[in-house]
Parts: sequence; structure tokens; C-alpha cells
Amino acid sequence: MEVDQYEFKTRLLGILASICNASFISFDLEMSGINRRTKEQQNAARNGPKPTLEEHYKGMREATESYQVLQVGICCVEEVREKRFYLARPYNFNLSPLEVDPKHPMFDMDRQMKFSGEACKFLALERFDFGKVFSCGVTYLSRVEEAGLRQSKAPGRNEKRRDIEFALRDPGYVFYEKLRDTITAWAKDAKPNSYINISHPDGPEFDLNGLQRRLVHQLLANEFPTFKAHSKDKGAWMQVRPIIAAQEAEEETRDQEKFRRKISRQIGLRWVIEALINGNLDGIPVDWFYDNHSEDPRRQKAAVDELFDSLKTRLKKKKHIIVGHNLFADLGFLYSTFIGALPPTVTEFQKVIHEVFPVVMDTKYIATANHDSMSSQGKLMDLLRPLQKVNGPMIVLDEEHLNYAGVEKEHEAGFDSWITAELFLKMSMQLYDARKKALNIGKSVQNIFC
Repeated sequence: MEVDQYEFKTRLLGILASICNASFISFDLEMSGINRRTKEQQNAARNGPKPTLEEHYKGMREATESYQVLQVGICCVEEVREKRFYLARPYNFNLSPLEVDPKHPMFDMDRQMKFSGEACKFLALERFDFGKVFSCGVTYLSRVEEAGLRQSKAPGRNEKRRDIEFALRDPGYVFYEKLRDTITAWAKDAKPNSYINISHPDGPEFDLNGLQRRLVHQLLANEFPTFKAHSKDKGAWMQVRPIIAAQEAEEETRDQEKFRRKISRQIGLRWVIEALINGNLDGIPVDWFYDNHSEDPRRQKAAVDELFDSLKTRLKKKKHIIVGHNLFADLGFLYSTFIGALPPTVTEFQKVIHEVFPVVMDTKYIATANHDSMSSQGKLMDLLRPLQKVNGPMIVLDEEHLNYAGVEKEHEAGFDSWITAELFLKMSMQLYDARKKALNIGKSVQNIFC
């Protein structure tokens, strides 16, 4: 199931339920690049001594600082024990670096994006739709980014911006001086409910630009602290009014609520990650899940409230089993994207990763434990195809998640997470049978000699 920005809010409750009911969860990422080294450096590394684990980690950490996650896939696999099969629910999310409502920005976000030509060529050959990342991708906000935004918006915190200065006869200087004269004349007789409108100097048919709006705020902060400017008609003009304490308090409350809801939307896909790491989900507005067209809205809301509270409690306690394929870099990118910057050493990385993901399984490690990990034997589909002929265990797609039924979409994160889940189950059964066979042989040998 592909989930985009426009349906994410309504789908989220079902996603949380899938995570909550899962026996294990597999995941996969697609990135805009995974290696900062040039081709010459890569060739030199191949011909030189084998890099240490610390060197591998350093290269991965540098990659997370340059490149971005473009797509996230998770597959929630639930064991249906009474019917002896596993039910898979794969989800595919394109990940947008943009602000949730770019037409009405609130956070002043300007993420820098970098793409590797090799990575883009590889994804393009797999028909990766880069446009979806920006047109309908789900937004995100790391824990560190969220903390910074909340600190900047804390009540009573209003850091003064650096003043803009102009040379004499500069158009900005002329605008500022005329603005001062206008407000000075009006302020002499200003009453509590009076106001003055500030329009473009060339006439009301023109909109104020960003610089002019900032100059209005600058003038009031420096010379008229008992007055405040309010943008009107999306900033086309401004209205200056005396500050009234009660109105300011109400406006501050409204602004904080607007900010809170905008933050919740901007966090976006991180809510899914928080569910995987026993994080706090209290910031999700429960009204995202209400059906306003329900025949009985009151009963529907009560049922949603009860379900959401139950899911939050269960997810807080659940010990998730996380499965990936060749997931060293995936874990690094997942952490840097949704939590914060990676620590400087691999030992510290191991510690923080196991704090958020206590149980992690790597199907490539399982498959290549006694082989060369760089051989083709470690490729996802190459590993799975021979095992698909094995009867058990049975894993099927949920009827609402049939996008990948009978098709192969390699290097789409949702598809790869689904294939990783199937591979994990097949290999687990294979290892179990091999161990069982070895134990039986051991018992037979013991009977012969005893």
C-alpha cells in the first residue's frame, strides 16, 4: 500500500494497529546516495587493505550528513497461529523534505539536498519516480529538529532580529522614514481600538513585499513597542494596532495551538518510527481519525478514542523485532533522519541503535554468515527465489495490500520490505529444519555408540 501526504492522517491509525499486531516488522530505505567516496577512492579501497568496522562506519556517517532518505518501506507481519500462516501488510512512503504547507510556511525550513549521480542513475533504471518525493511525499521532522522548533516558539520567547540598515536615498530608507512619519502622526491620538493600515507606497493595488513587512515590524519593535502589526490578505498589506493585553493573550493561545497542530503534521512519518521505538505518540491529534460523515459521530469518536488510547499503551510496552537486509547503512540513515545526528564512533552507534531497536535481524548476515558477504549470493531476490519453492511457512498479503501481488518492483522500498519479510521467514524455517536434522543425527550417532 502506497501512502502519500494527502491520506497519511487518515491511514495512520490503521498503520499503528498493524505495527501493534505484528510479530515482526521488516523495513527498507531508498536514499539519494550512500557513498561519498569518488570512484578512484573506491577502487583504491578495493585494492588496498580491508577497511575496519570503524572506517566503514565513518563513511556511512558522512553519507548520512550529505544524502537524504527518499523512500521508506515497512512490512508488518502478523502470525495467524490458528490458521498456520503469516499475514503481511507492506507500506510504501515517499519522504518529502519540504514543509507540510509550503504555501503558508511557519518553520522557515530550508533543508539542503544532495544527490549522487550513480544513485540517481540506479534508481532511474528501476523507474523510481523522483517527482513523487516532492509532489506527494510524506513530511518528516527529526526529534532534534522538533526540539529546536519548539524552543524557538516557546511562549514569551521573541528573539529580536538583526536590524536592516540602508544608505541615504535608498528606496528602503525612504520607505522606512515615511513609515515612521505616518505612524508617529497617527500614534498621537491613537485609541485602544483604533488602527492604521499600511499599504505599498505605490498604491493599494500593489502588495507589500517581504522586506517592507519586516521593516514595519522593525520600526514598531524599536520605536513603538506598544503597537503591533498584523499581516492582512496574505501579507498584501498590514494593520497596526495598539497592544491590548487580553487580546494578546488570546492571540498567543491561538498561535500556540496552530503551531502545535502544524508541528504534528510536519512530524509526519516520524510518528510511524516513534511507534516502532516505543516513543511518545501523545502529540498525534486524535481528530485525524474521526469520520465526520459517520451516521453516529459521537459513538464513532468514542470508539476511535478508545482504540487510539489502547494502541498507545500497547505500543509503549511492545518489544519489536526489526528485520532488514544489509541494514547497516539503513539503520544509520533511519536514525539520522528521524532521531538526530549519528555519534562519532561505531561503539556509540551500536549503543544508541540498540536503545531504540533492541532486537535487530539482518537477512543478508544470516544468509552469508559462512560465505563472502560481497558475493551475489547476498542479493535479496537471488536469495529468495530458490526458497519460494519451499512450501512453508506460508506468508500472504493482506487483501488491502495487494500492490505487490504477482509483480516484482525491486528497489521500491515497500516491495523490498515485503520481500525481506518473506526471506526472513523462509530462512528461519530452513535454519530450524537444519538444526532439527542435526540434533536427530546427533541422537542417532549417540544411540550407535552407547
